[in-house]
Amino acid sequence: MKQLIAILLLGASAGCCLSPTHRAIQGLAPPEVLERLNRPLEIGERIWICSRRHLVVSPETERRISPKGDVALPMLGRVLIAGQHPRDAERMIENMYVAQGVYRKVTIAIIRDEESSNKPGGR
Repeated sequence: MKQLIAILLLGASAGCCLSPTHRAIQGLAPPEVLERLNRPLEIGERIWICSRRHLVVSPETERRISPKGDVALPMLGRVLIAGQHPRDAERMIENMYVAQGVYRKVTIAIIRDEESSNKPGGR
């Protein structure tokens, strides 16, 4: 019984099995928003790539995924990210920065543009 309660509490805290009304009350994004934000990155999509310590949406952090599927990043050059899920692309970029010796440790955030994320093809 204790295990069942723990599983139910874990599920509720993660936001699963909640109605849209309950999700909104708890400040959780609706499932369709989560699905849109977690889909693979697309060619033409506008994103911002920055450190999680300094989440800044600015012209300096703004990138558009090129027709080749890559973006230009400081100290790394062109990095292919189209087709990857945002979380996977973040981890890959973090690993590249560490491997190149740019940072000893870094946490990257990819922020999607809602306008380009709503449209098929990211345009």
